[in-house]
Amino acid sequence: MATAQCELCDESGDTVERRVYRAIRLAQGPTPGDKELPESLGFIKRLRKDWLAAGSPSRCIEVAGGHGLVSLLLLSLGLSRDATIVDPFRPRSFDTLLSAFREAGLLPESYSLQYDERPLDEALPYLLRGGDGGGGGTVVVACHACAHLTRDLVEIAVAERAAGIAVMPCCHSRRTVAGADRTKHAADALGLPLGVVADIALLGRLEAAGYDARLRVVEACAPSSNRVVVAFRRGEGSGGARLWEGSAARARASEGLSRAYERVHAARPAGTGRKARNRERREYRAARERDRLPSVKNKDAV
Repeated sequence: MATAQCELCDESGDTVERRVYRAIRLAQGPTPGDKELPESLGFIKRLRKDWLAAGSPSRCIEVAGGHGLVSLLLLSLGLSRDATIVDPFRPRSFDTLLSAFREAGLLPESYSLQYDERPLDEALPYLLRGGDGGGGGTVVVACHACAHLTRDLVEIAVAERAAGIAVMPCCHSRRTVAGADRTKHAADALGLPLGVVADIALLGRLEAAGYDARLRVVEACAPSSNRVVVAFRRGEGSGGARLWEGSAARARASEGLSRAYERVHAARPAGTGRKARNRERREYRAARERDRLPSVKNKDAV
C-alpha cells in the first residue's frame, strides 16, 4: 500500500522532508537560519495527528509567518490547499523558499498562497470573517510568534470562532503573559518555568472557550519554547465530545465513586478500618513498653 503524502513520503518513496532539505540547500538567495526548518517540521509533526482527526481543514492562516516555511510545508504535505501568511514584514527569504519549493515540485498542482502584510489585529479578523472568501473551517497557526503575539492571535481566533488554533509560544515574560503576576506566583510556588505554566493556562483557556486542546512537545526546539498547543473547536470535527458532555460518562463515574464509598464506609463495620488497626497497634506497643509484655512473635516465652 502506498504511503500517503501526509506521512512525509511521496509516491517514489523519497521523503518529503528529505526533498525539502535538499531544495533549501540548493536554493539561490537568502534562506532562513539553520534551526528554522527543524523547528517548523517539528511543529507540523506534532499538530498533524490532530489536524487529520479534525478532517484535514483545507485553509490555514499563518500568523507572524515571516519566511512562510510553515505554510509551504503544510501545502507540500497535503495538509492544506489554501494558505495565507500574515506578517507586516515580508523577508526576501520567503520568495527564495517559494521558488525553491516550486522548482523541486513540492507544491501541489492546485493551491493558493497569499501574503498579507497588514498588522495582526487588522488582517486576522478580516480573514477569519471571510473578507477574502475564507471564513469557517480555517485553522490559525503560529510557530514561535514572539512575546504577546501568541496571546493576541489566540484572543482574535477565539473571538472569531476559528475552527482550529495551533501555536508554539515563545519569549514568555511578565510583560507578555496573561495574568502575569498570578501566573508568575503560581510558577514560583510550583518551581516551574513561567512559560510552562503560561502554556498550561493557555490550554485551559482554549478548553473553556469550547475547544478540545492538547499540548505537544517538539524535541528539536529549546526547552523554553518547545511546547505546541493544538486546539480544534468542538462540534466541528474535533474528534469527539468531552468527558462530561454525556450523561453516560458522568453516570459511570458516579457509579464507580459510589462503589468506592460503599466499600470504604458502609460495607465495613465501624472500628475495623486502617486507622482503627493502626490505633490498636500503637496502643499495644505502648502497653508492652509500659508493662513489659512479651512480643507477639515470642508467644512461647509467656
